[in-house]
Amino acid sequence: TDYLTNILNRRAFFEIADKMSQLAFRSKKTFSILILDIDFFKKVNDTYGHLVGDDILKHLVQNVLSEIRESDVFARFGGEEFIAFLSDTDEKGAFALAEKIRISIEATPYVDDTLCIPITVSIGASEQRDEKVLASLIKRADEALYRAKDNGRNKVEIG
Repeated sequence: TDYLTNILNRRAFFEIADKMSQLAFRSKKTFSILILDIDFFKKVNDTYGHLVGDDILKHLVQNVLSEIRESDVFARFGGEEFIAFLSDTDEKGAFALAEKIRISIEATPYVDDTLCIPITVSIGASEQRDEKVLASLIKRADEALYRAKDNGRNKVEIG
């Protein structure tokens, strides 16, 4: 478990997602990966401090958890980056969920007693195709994430 956000950490994600992907391969079911990254998070930390940055990470996690299914595997991938394994979800479904998450986060700024900080995320999504290795699918989602950032941020791209 990630100590800050209380969701799975990267190692636990891979342990679970590897098993789920093997099961999906065997049963010929589709699945998708989402990778989310908070836009301009370094600027938030530099402006408001790391404690506020930590609170924003927790705020984002609660927001995402309210949008995904209990059967989805959601984890902190590193820093301000998060990953989700969506079983029985094709590219169209992954895109729709990613857009729902993106819109929800944009519509829900971080608020405390003195601050109101808007948050946006860029998201890369990819559907399992012929990959037999989860890392290949994650690589495509990561490449899509960087396209979303290159195309102006606060976007979803398919890889």
